[in-house]
Amino acid sequence: MNKQSSGWIITILGIWVLISAFLQFQSNAYFWIDLLDGAVIAIVGFATIPNNATIGWISGIIGLWLMVASFIGGLHIGSGLYWNNLLSGIVIAIMGLSELGQASPQAQTAT
Repeated sequence: MNKQSSGWIITILGIWVLISAFLQFQSNAYFWIDLLDGAVIAIVGFATIPNNATIGWISGIIGLWLMVASFIGGLHIGSGLYWNNLLSGIVIAIMGLSELGQASPQAQTAT
């Protein structure tokens, strides 16, 4: 998968996590987690679109945080949001961390 498509996928999932914050208001903590994480993921994902693999690790870390936050007992508000954050976190982490393994075009031409 090329860098632009993974950047777009991260951006779209970030927007989805941001929107999902407004779908359930049962837990104030989860609302803020999804709101802030979604905004940061969308911004970072958009920044990775122009072949900027160096900030892919930020998406990976936030994706991992979404997965971990899904298991925090006090934040559980329902199975729908649990699975939404867990699956979104998995995809975001994989896409973000996969950016780290790809060398930039400048590094390839320098060798």
